[in-house]
Amino acid sequence: KTVFVIFMVLVPILLLNMLIAMMGNTYAHVIEQSEKEFVKQ
Repeated sequence: KTVFVIFMVLVPILLLNMLIAMMGNTYAHVIEQSEKEFVKQ
């Protein structure tokens, strides 16, 4: 039972962390692309 409780606490935190990392990566990519487009014009 203890292992299950630890699992239920850790998994959502890890998933949320992965989601934040993916969003941060996407945001950085979008900024990079917009800078390239700005330089082109």
